Amino acid sequence: MWKELFRFNKTDRSWHLPIVAGACVGIPLLIGLLINDIEAGKLASLGALIILYIQSNKLVNRMVILMVCGFGFILSFSFGLIFVFNLWLTPVFLGLYTFGVHYALDR
Repeated sequence: MWKELFRFNKTDRSWHLPIVAGACVGIPLLIGLLINDIEAGKLASLGALIILYIQSNKLVNRMVILMVCGFGFILSFSFGLIFVFNLWLTPVFLGLYTFGVHYALDR
């Protein structure tokens, strides 16, 4: 188990993707810190994680992936804002929502 945990696997991703992902997350956080609004910086860095889903070389495929991931983030964030009002309803909705997303994507 420990050997599998610390083993380096071959990947087909470009070498610069971790650097780009770090910059996409770090720059909005730094801007939020500089304008004294760290909450907006955290929210923007969460949206910047969409860069991790880009693996295609075709521009049209990348645009579709970015659009779908962006709308997924917006939908998840909106549902979270809608159901945050009740402490007992929130975990139930979160379970149903994650079940629905998993069911829709795993078919």
